[in-house]
Amino acid sequence: MSLFSPKWHSANTNLAKNVGTLRPLAFSRFMSQQPIRMLDIPFMNCYVEPKDEYSVFTHPYLKLRQWWRSFRYRNINIYKSRYFLRRNFPGRAFNMNSIVGEAVRLHSSVNCALASHDSQVLENNCTLRASQILRNQLKQLPKCEWKVEKHLSSPKLLNLSCAQADMQGNEFFIQAIVRLHTLQSVSIDQASPSSKRLKEEIENVVIQQCSWIPPVRWQFWGLVSSTAANAVKKKLPDGQTAFVELKISHRQ
Repeated sequence: MSLFSPKWHSANTNLAKNVGTLRPLAFSRFMSQQPIRMLDIPFMNCYVEPKDEYSVFTHPYLKLRQWWRSFRYRNINIYKSRYFLRRNFPGRAFNMNSIVGEAVRLHSSVNCALASHDSQVLENNCTLRASQILRNQLKQLPKCEWKVEKHLSSPKLLNLSCAQADMQGNEFFIQAIVRLHTLQSVSIDQASPSSKRLKEEIENVVIQQCSWIPPVRWQFWGLVSSTAANAVKKKLPDGQTAFVELKISHRQ
């Protein structure tokens, strides 16, 4: 029910899969220590915990495996990233509640901006690429009223990542992924109750920030899918690590 179109989601997902193409832009700061313009941070590949759907009584092995992967790739990574960020930026809040709150706020703000065709809010709250794609999408969307009716489960921080952005190690790209499980509504005609549609949504919201570009703030990057249950951790040619889903071939 979120007003983000599948086309926009696909574009950002493809961007995540091709982070190597953004390397010259993302790391142009290596060549100069002068402030640079706002830029898009490539998606930092990490483990995106899938929703827990296994029972310890019916699927004990799968339950234990998912718990172990979550502890190893989510919990430990969040702890290390929070410790690292608090040590380098003692004056900033990197607690889980504030990060989750920012993801909820940006998700709501961007959807409301799409519903009301407010391009300025999109520009202020989204990364460059997300803002450009969503503003183009406004031409295809009718004005409507969008609303989160309620949260069906508490928002959850799925991962927190950071990457060095300069040679001295003073500035960083920071990324958080938060799962939102909500009941959303869209109404095209406020005078007609029958035009109101309800839909349950589970979304993994990605927010990012650059530590050196004022004002330092979280921005909406997009949505990502959860890591597949059979995905394995691999090192990519550009040096990053990613969880790649195994392709099972069916021989005849």
